[in-house]
Amino acid sequence: MLIRLHLALINYSVRFGYSYRRWQKVVNIMLRKDTHHAYIHRLRVIHLYEADYNLLLAVKWRHAMRHSEEQNLLNEGIYGSRAGRSAHDPIFVEIMQNEIYRASMKTGIHKDLDATSCYDRIPAWVANVCSRRMGIHRMVAAVNCKTLEKARFHLKTTMDVSEQYYQHCEEYPIYGTGQGSGNSPHIWCFISSTLFDAFAEHARGATFTSYDGKKSMRLYMVGFVDDCGQQVNEFSAYPQPTPERLIELMQQDAQLWNNLLTASGGALEIPKCSFQLIVTDWSSRGRPFLQGQCQAPPLEIVGSNGPIRVQQLSSYKARRSLGIHLSPSGMMNTQYEILLAKSKKYAEAVLTNALTRREAYVMFHGIYIPSITYPLSMTCLTEGQCHAIETPFLKVILPRCGYNRTMSRHIRYAPIRYGGAGFLNLFVEQSIRTILSAIKYLRCPAMQMGQMELIALTWAQAHAGVSWCIWGFPERKLPHLPMPWINGVRKALTTIQGKIILSADHIPQPLRANDWYIMDAALEAKIFSTT
Repeated sequence: MLIRLHLALINYSVRFGYSYRRWQKVVNIMLRKDTHHAYIHRLRVIHLYEADYNLLLAVKWRHAMRHSEEQNLLNEGIYGSRAGRSAHDPIFVEIMQNEIYRASMKTGIHKDLDATSCYDRIPAWVANVCSRRMGIHRMVAAVNCKTLEKARFHLKTTMDVSEQYYQHCEEYPIYGTGQGSGNSPHIWCFISSTLFDAFAEHARGATFTSYDGKKSMRLYMVGFVDDCGQQVNEFSAYPQPTPERLIELMQQDAQLWNNLLTASGGALEIPKCSFQLIVTDWSSRGRPFLQGQCQAPPLEIVGSNGPIRVQQLSSYKARRSLGIHLSPSGMMNTQYEILLAKSKKYAEAVLTNALTRREAYVMFHGIYIPSITYPLSMTCLTEGQCHAIETPFLKVILPRCGYNRTMSRHIRYAPIRYGGAGFLNLFVEQSIRTILSAIKYLRCPAMQMGQMELIALTWAQAHAGVSWCIWGFPERKLPHLPMPWINGVRKALTTIQGKIILSADHIPQPLRANDWYIMDAALEAKIFSTT
């Protein structure tokens, strides 16, 4: 009966566009972004709405999200808040982009963008226009607007909820739907999609073409919630554009995105924005290498307070993107150090607390493994690095679980149903996840991830210069292939004695009778070093 009453109240509100007074009381909780500091500009504001009002927002905007997916209304570069997509997808696109640059020796720029307080800067009219575009009924949009306009924001502390409140007014307007609202993720997705569409109409973007020229795709913006990336290049140009030319192209695209974001009520968080110039050169001995100097011309964005310079990072500098540390060079040293430090931190937590055997198992499988293995599908760590990462934690967790810390690895990693201890090997986990990711994206050839993987594979096959498919015969050595992630998949397949058979192997065919593959002869001779 109580549920029916709530449903009747919600239906009345939707039918007549009415906002109940109790819905207009919003409780704010302030969370520290920095554990050891309480700076006022480093507090995260969480909005607690009435349960039935938040239910209305969540249900209606979720229906709109499904409608927009069915009607193909969302921009392809949007990955956040969408069913069937994860934070790994835009990371994979960037990894394939770097693999293509390394194999093709093309030049380009990748730029990281971060929107500051995106949920707290959304004007209600922008949210409603974008939501109506995706199928939200006008009465539902009216209820949302009226509630936000008349909302009274109270502050909750450990003592109590404040009686005083602050409220929207013309002199001091309050924007944003706030974190905690059931429709905020969907609204930001709709707004971002609209901005991405507008950006794609006027931006230069980056083109990636397969080695044989049969596949080609253009990337403009790729984003997951407030973390976005944009790229520019002139892939087919010969000779390749100079750094000055690339900076000029990126300057135009970056300014365009800043203007679009500002017009929608958002803003860039400049300290978190950076770019990397990807340029390959030849050494005096004829070896290709990736330039790492930060000597590109300045990249500036003109904002309301004047020009702002965007920081340039070295191509060998790994930056954190959606929890994973990447660099155009493909080196995994930073990611290895981060995971090793995290493993030692968990080990210290176990040593300083008394855990039962059950609690130790929960610590390993419920906390440690999800945290450590999160980036492994996008990494190419060696077996030695994986062993070094897991060793500090295993030394302290094994005794807590009732096992000898020097027990045989075969027993340690064997399943419990076969008499083993049931622990997981990080290198095996990485192998499983990279293979599954490779297969997953190959089965989505119409999406950005699948297209980029197929294009990268054509360049890998051409760079290998052999007459056999590189994933079809992973046990055969290719020491000269400069593509770490694709090589990581080959190593994982070799470990399980498996192979991935592609519908099109992308092997360049001989042009004349008696032509042969020179790298077949070089590898079979076994007289050449890797250099």
